[in-house]
Amino acid sequence: MNILEYQAKELLAERGVPVPRGALPLSSYEASSVAAELGAPVVVKAQIHAGGRGKAGGVKLAASPAEAAALYDEFLGKNLVTVQTGPSGARVRRIYIEEALKIEREFYLGFVIDRKEGRVAVLVAKAGGSEVEGNASAASLLRAIVDPALGPTAHALRDLSRALGLEGSARKSFFDLVGRLYTTFIELDCSLLEVNPLALLSDGSLAIADCKMAFDDSALPRHPELLKLRDIDELPSEEYEASKHGLSYVRLEGGSIGCMVNGAGLAMATLDAISGRGGSSANFLDLGGGADADAARRAFRIILDDSRVDTALVNILGGIVSCDEVAAGIEAAIAESQASMVAAGRKMRIVARLAGNHADEGRSRLMKIALGPGFSLKFASNMEEAASFAVAASEKSERL
Repeated sequence: MNILEYQAKELLAERGVPVPRGALPLSSYEASSVAAELGAPVVVKAQIHAGGRGKAGGVKLAASPAEAAALYDEFLGKNLVTVQTGPSGARVRRIYIEEALKIEREFYLGFVIDRKEGRVAVLVAKAGGSEVEGNASAASLLRAIVDPALGPTAHALRDLSRALGLEGSARKSFFDLVGRLYTTFIELDCSLLEVNPLALLSDGSLAIADCKMAFDDSALPRHPELLKLRDIDELPSEEYEASKHGLSYVRLEGGSIGCMVNGAGLAMATLDAISGRGGSSANFLDLGGGADADAARRAFRIILDDSRVDTALVNILGGIVSCDEVAAGIEAAIAESQASMVAAGRKMRIVARLAGNHADEGRSRLMKIALGPGFSLKFASNMEEAASFAVAASEKSERL
């Protein structure tokens, strides 16, 4: 889960990390008041989940409160296209106003998970700011792997600060800042904490000019306070609906085969089987190991409500989950959506592979479903057969 810049800075400030003064106005009038309180000039920043905002015109300096208000109106609702958004861009729904900093130099500071080491890595580079991706190389980036029992050691921090050319009070500030950021990274189960740029100011102090934070989705149940920061507007509607009910769902672009599977490994294998036969999946959807009929109903409704999907592949290996419970959920989802799908002229081909716990009962239940207009059903005996049927059905519906 990603959060916006102003949210990340609020979290850091709560943990004693010094951040520039700023506020999130809700109108151009408030923007003018915030700028007056902070003292012009101020920086007006469009808040989107992408980098490159400055080069795209989403970060501008306002010399007066009136100019801050004008920039607020200019940014709000704008579709900002950056190198990270792609050509479709991202709509600006929030604007952050922050005090302007007197920056002497810009660095890069990041915390990531090194999967090979199984530990946190601290990365620094002398070239920070909007060009860091283009300028960074293996030679320009210096990293330190952190021992979880020791945290960032003085030896490692000396090497990192020396690489940035920091001395005196700036080096001391760097030691303190890295320690606090590392603690935040661990406590909040972050997957990324990036300060870019880390600014060296004219008075010799360090400041977080911009930052980005992302969190491990699997750890979010431990952090209900973070779930409140989720930006619903930035999530595909299907992903948001799935997250409310504990379902693992990821929207995939370009596909027409909706997949409902139990178990992440089986789901990935199902997607591979579809791709290997020339098909394209519309989603990754993992019911989980203990799904009941209601979870299956909600999951299948997400597939049926996706207008891109013309074929649904149900691949269930019953262990803890019962195939007849899944069948009951499918039956309920079809009953809820059939009328609207017929009215819209949509047709749905369903391919089902049920194996394991109560598989015969599940197949019997599905066979008794009066699918009626707009729906058809075909069973498969194994995953490979199911994938072949689904690809054929999606490409040439008359085969099913």
